[in-house]
Amino acid sequence: STWGLLLRLPLPRSASGQCMIRAVLRRTFTMAASSNAGAVMEVSSKVASDVAGAETATSGAGAVAAEAAESATMSRKRSRSPAGAGEGDALAPERKRSRALGPKRKVAMFIGFSGTGYSGMQINPPFPTIEGELQKAFAASGTVAEANAYHFGKYAFSRAARTDRGVHAAGQVIALKIHVEGSEADVVARINAALPAQIRVFGFTRVINAFNAKNLCDNRQYEYLLPTFAVDARSMGKLPPPPGDWVRVRHDAFDDIAELPTEFVRPGLDAAALARVRAMLARYVGTHNFWNFTTGRKANDPAAKRFIHSFTASEPFVHRGLEVVSLVVKGSSFMLHQIRRMVGLVVLAMRANLDDAQIDSLFARALSKTRVRVPEVPGNGLLLDRTCFDAYNRKGRRDQPPIDMTPYETAIAAFKDEHIYPQIIENELRAPLAMLSWLRGRHDIKAPRGIPECAVALNDETLNAPADDDDDDDGDDD
Repeated sequence: STWGLLLRLPLPRSASGQCMIRAVLRRTFTMAASSNAGAVMEVSSKVASDVAGAETATSGAGAVAAEAAESATMSRKRSRSPAGAGEGDALAPERKRSRALGPKRKVAMFIGFSGTGYSGMQINPPFPTIEGELQKAFAASGTVAEANAYHFGKYAFSRAARTDRGVHAAGQVIALKIHVEGSEADVVARINAALPAQIRVFGFTRVINAFNAKNLCDNRQYEYLLPTFAVDARSMGKLPPPPGDWVRVRHDAFDDIAELPTEFVRPGLDAAALARVRAMLARYVGTHNFWNFTTGRKANDPAAKRFIHSFTASEPFVHRGLEVVSLVVKGSSFMLHQIRRMVGLVVLAMRANLDDAQIDSLFARALSKTRVRVPEVPGNGLLLDRTCFDAYNRKGRRDQPPIDMTPYETAIAAFKDEHIYPQIIENELRAPLAMLSWLRGRHDIKAPRGIPECAVALNDETLNAPADDDDDDDGDDD
């Protein structure tokens, strides 16, 4: 109706008439937004008649009339309807509580956790997750307004990497907007007081408002704690190289073992065996097609190509009576199950006691477009060790500090020694023994077949055998 009234008016020639037309349009849109239709029609009729009279008045008188009309319209806008007043009053206490929490700042927060008992990092109702615990802690500590804490979008939450069920993290980075009241130590203490002991916040640093932890993370570094008996020839009776082209894994290697034998936990992994493990890990460095090391990817899928910066093995060390070796891999990104299958292929080659020529053939095929069934070691030993933001630090603003975990190295190392490593070892030694049971074939039958279940051959018939289809969704990391 307002538009029809305006369209029937003659086009004003004077400045005052044009000024009044602009005023009525501006106020019409404002009132339409507040659904005050009666006020719209009243103002439109009054201003329309004023426009007709303004054409014969002087420009000064027209300007005065326009100013008066605009003033009257502003008065009507300030007198809101009862419904509008109720909504404003309802939001007022929440705004006051938010202001009382302190200034809001965008930060990158450094956290660590033991994933035992949780269904991964990402929120996944109704299952317990790390993010679910963080939401409760943010609300309880006043870091995030309680009304917003369970809606990540309201405080721009993002994570650098996602972790699977049971996977741990020592160097995870999340980004979010928090209310900073007091010092960094005070804020961290309040959050940690509301968290379980197996989840810790180490600190945080200011970042730009557009910062996204996932998109700006250059590299992710994972660690896999591997019991040395999985690759130690002493646990296999030092099998001789198999004859001919076929390589079949010994099925009865552990059939007579009731519990972990003493010789498996003593220090002293054979130096030659460790050298072979390191040589095989080095084969992954560079860009390769890892479609055999995940699910839901095709051989020609460009997304299956990933770049690995490094893959190293530490010297063996004993933790709580079990000898382990730390495998550390650094890459730009990882697919679902990729790291566990990369380790599984090395374990397979060691358990089968392959010679150098057979290892060359096995790895060449596994990293090609030929289908190879790659075993997948248990997730118990895997942890997210570090997330890196090198490009952001190089291009960052001078008034923003770099994203650097160095100040928290001592706290991170202590957390790993107290919560992550003991949990991994406990899971290895507690029945059913994680790695030992997997080697004996007592793992999920829906997963790719483990070492005792599959016969790996160096000819086309077995290597090209179809693999089991998994229903897991692809992820951006292991």
